[in-house]
Parts: sequence; C-alpha cells; structure tokens
Amino acid sequence: MQLITWFTMALVLAVTPLLPSPYDKDGVGLRVHNLSDRGPYFVGENIDVRYNITLVNHSKATLVHDPFVVAMNTRQLVYDIINPDGKRIVPPLPSPHHGFSRDPFTAELKLRPGEFATEDFRLRDWWSLTKAGRYQIVATWTIDGRKLTSPPMEFDVVDIPPEAVLASIPVALDSEPKNPSKRPCVQQVKVGKKVLLIYRGAPATRLAELPGKVEMSVEGVYGFGNPITIKYADTNSKTGTTTLVIHSIGGTPWTAEMERLRREREEEEKARIAPPPRPVKP
Repeated sequence: MQLITWFTMALVLAVTPLLPSPYDKDGVGLRVHNLSDRGPYFVGENIDVRYNITLVNHSKATLVHDPFVVAMNTRQLVYDIINPDGKRIVPPLPSPHHGFSRDPFTAELKLRPGEFATEDFRLRDWWSLTKAGRYQIVATWTIDGRKLTSPPMEFDVVDIPPEAVLASIPVALDSEPKNPSKRPCVQQVKVGKKVLLIYRGAPATRLAELPGKVEMSVEGVYGFGNPITIKYADTNSKTGTTTLVIHSIGGTPWTAEMERLRREREEEEKARIAPPPRPVKP
C-alpha cells in the first residue's frame, strides 16, 4: 500500500506541471518546478539548488521558440524572486537578467500541439533571503511578442531562534572581532523537521543534513585562502566520522587547487621571512 502511495505522489508531481493552468496564454504555458530542495531555508542562507523550466503547448498550433539557454541569455526568458513583501528582488550581475545579443543564426525549435519541452537550471542566491516568510520564483518568456508567465513556485524562509541551535563551535580568528556576535561559527540547527550542519561565515551555508545532534570538532583559522576542517560523528560512515573541508570565507568545498595555492603562499612566506645565509668564511 505504501509503495502505491509513493508511486501515486510521484506521478502527481510529474504530471501536474503539464496540466492546463489559468496562467496559460492562448493554450501555451510556462512552468517553474522541481526545485531540488524546497527548504525551508533560513534567513541569510546561501542557496545552490536545481530547478526546471518547462514550456507546454496545449494549443492547436505549432509554437516556434529559441532554445532555453539562448532565451535566458537574451532575456526573452527571465526569472524573478519575489520576497514576502511582494517586491521583486533583482540579483547582481552576472545573472539571467544580464542580456546578450542574439545570434542571427540561432536554430529555432518547434513545439507541436500536445508537446512540452523542459530544461534544467541552477539557482545560486546569496543576496535575497533577508527576511523570514514565503518567497516565490516566477518565470516569464516573451515569444513573438507574447509574454508567458509561470504560476509561482513557493518556498519558505525562517528565522532560527536561539533554542533551535543544538550546538555551536566558533571558528578561530587571527584577531578579536569588532562584533563578537558576528564571529564565524559552525552550528547544528533544527530547521523544520531537519537538523542541518551550518557554517555561519559570509554568507551562511548549509553543509549537510544530520540525523540529530552529533559530536563535532572544528579546526582552522578564518581568513582569505584558509580552510576549515569539520569532523562529525556519522553512523553511515565506515570510520564512524565524516570530514568536511571548506573555505573559511564562503563555506564552499575546499578544492585541490585551493590547497595547492595555499601551500605555495606558505612556501613564499617562509622564504620571505627566512634569515639571510651566513657569510662563508674564507
């Protein structure tokens, strides 16, 4: 019975975007859907998720349109994030709102009656989630002067009260901060029904979802070009521990290239401060 229920839910989620909507225009619809993580997110979070934009043709005529990526680059196709106050948030450049000239040799695509076309996109946002509430993502696509608008896709943003912080370890600094409350730290936070591992740097970034409060250690010093190593208990790991190495500024994964550059800087610094060689006695 449970298998049937999950199958039914999956089928509904897959089919719903293809159904007619009051937002459709002349039988043609635009959808924003399938957000890879619907949240809830927390105020100030840096999000990096995937989503789909789908074009649906319920009309009796063939629809001719540019490829999704071309339409996005030329600003025929754009998306807006609407905050809880109903105000549109304009992201900084570069973004889908940054237009490029259309190549005159662009090969247009045809969408016949009853067909749909979809494309996967990435949403990276670190500037919009400034207040708690319900946000919306709305896409618009202008095709031959006809402006299509998608139904809004919604997600929630919440404040994290002090009692939701299950554990918090501050990150070491080279010097004392002017505002200790803004000091970077690694936290385990309960957001909705989830327990998240969060790095509160600039901006705040979720690192992993945890089964609950776990033992954790943090090593490293905050600063440009510095990594932070986080270790936490994980029963799913063969060693019983999961290790994450992140950049201390933004919380992004620490790469091999970053490590190479760090070691080069350390070697240059050692060479710079090394005492001069003693003169050779005759």
